[in-house]
Formats: sequence, C-alpha cells, structure tokens
Amino acid sequence: MMKTVAAIYRKSEYSHRQTEAELLEVHELDEALKFLSARPLQTVIMAGWLRERGVRNAAHRGDFYRCRDSAGNISGIGLAGRNTFFEASSYDAIRAFAQVVRARSDVKMVFAEVDKFYEFWHEYTGSTKLPRLATTELLFETSDPLPIDEPVKELRPATPNDIAQVSRAHAAMVFDETGLDPLAVDRDGFTARCSERIALGRVWVWVKDGELIFKCDVVSETLDAIYVEGIWVAPSVRGKGVGRRALSALCSTLLNGSNSICGFVNSANSRAQALYWKTGFNLCGRYKKLYL
Repeated sequence: MMKTVAAIYRKSEYSHRQTEAELLEVHELDEALKFLSARPLQTVIMAGWLRERGVRNAAHRGDFYRCRDSAGNISGIGLAGRNTFFEASSYDAIRAFAQVVRARSDVKMVFAEVDKFYEFWHEYTGSTKLPRLATTELLFETSDPLPIDEPVKELRPATPNDIAQVSRAHAAMVFDETGLDPLAVDRDGFTARCSERIALGRVWVWVKDGELIFKCDVVSETLDAIYVEGIWVAPSVRGKGVGRRALSALCSTLLNGSNSICGFVNSANSRAQALYWKTGFNLCGRYKKLYL
C-alpha cells in the first residue's frame, strides 16, 4: 500500500546543526533511489531520470542535490535547474533545498506537492516574489485501466518521419499552458528534444490517413511507475472517443501487473480530467506549478 504524505512527511526537530543541501555524488545514487522509492508515483520523474541518465547529465538541465538528517540518512532529494522538483521528509530539507534554488539563475519552473510547496516558496522568496504564472496540477494514476471495445492497431512508437507533426502538436500544448511558443523561442533545441524522445521510443502516436490524431510521451519510468505527459488529441477528432481508446490501449501495452501509470492534469482543464476519469485513472495528489 502507498505511504501517505503524512506518514513520511514530518516536521523535524531542530538540531545543533543546520540541514544543508549538497550536490548528489555518483556513489550516492543507489541510496538516493532507495529514498525516492518510498513513494514511487510522486517521485517517478526524478527517480526515472536518475536511473536512466545517472547523477551527472546535461539532459537534466540542472543538478541533483541531497540533504541528510542528524543521523546521516538522506532526508531530501531535489533537481534544481530549468525544471525544479524535490522530495523531502522534513521541513529542514525543504528549506535547505529552497536556499540552493534561490542561489541559481537558471530556474524557470518549480513543481511541488501543495503541502510542501508553501514551505519551499516562503524560504525561496520571503513571500515577496510573484511568479509569472501559477497553476494547480492534479496527479492521476492507474494500474488497471478500463477496457476498450476494440484495440487500436495503429498505435505505435513514433519514428523520425513523425517529428514534424509531433513537434507541432507538443508545441501547441506548451503554448496553451505557458503562453510561450517553444518553436519560436528555441526551435532547434525544442525539436532536438522531441527527436531524442522519439529515438528512445518514448513517444507513442496514432496516425490515420497521414494525420496525427493522438500522441503521448513516456517521460520517465521506474520498476514501479511510468510517468506520461503530452497527451494530445487532434482537434478534428476530439469528442469522438479517440483519446480514451488510445490512452487505454497504451496503458494495456505498458502495464505489466506490478506497476502503475501516472500523469498530471491542469486543474482548469476539465476535458483532460474527463479523459483520465473515463480511462479508469484515480486522483492521488495535488501540486503547484510555478513559472518564474
């Protein structure tokens, strides 16, 4: 059974030494993964990237840090950089990580569970700095999706031939969420990252009569959980059950009986939430996402 936030997130007692966040070292990788595995759904992004890429990798677009408690045990793991995430079992670890993030100039987005976010934000800003954009994100998960009436035989991993349609679809989603068009801001970099995911077999598509009608990205994966994002359905087929059929088929392909699939949905996006509910997902967490 999953541990609840309350079960592992406790307010630490102050000790004679202040908790500090320090760069995660290569030899600490296994220990870090063990810490993150206590809550596999909530930490699948960081854990999956660490498993796949290791501690030091330019693809992280940032650096991994860790905190230790007075007994020497890891009490927090965080990725500080363009996209910033953290997992912590004490307030001291959250504060220490916030101090590290505050000293960096490359942070564009901060993402954290609601109950942990406010402690982080107070330490990071002193309650004076306002974000460019703030959203509430809902975490959905399933290990047993609802069955579909007919399989989607056309659902397949994307190939390099799909890059133009995939990048346009993903860019449209980014623009809808952030107000920024990544193809206008950094076309080469954005297209390269889309190409890399395709090369790794992480992008699934449904192409019908030459038109991309569904896509989904597998962003991170561990033995216990798979994190998906970038679920897109072509406007021409929305409301016709394409998204539910394709997502259910993808879940059936990726699930093995001992893992779960999870994804985030903006709390204001009722259409996306309905897709997850209709596919058999359950709500299991609330998060804050801030663009700086």
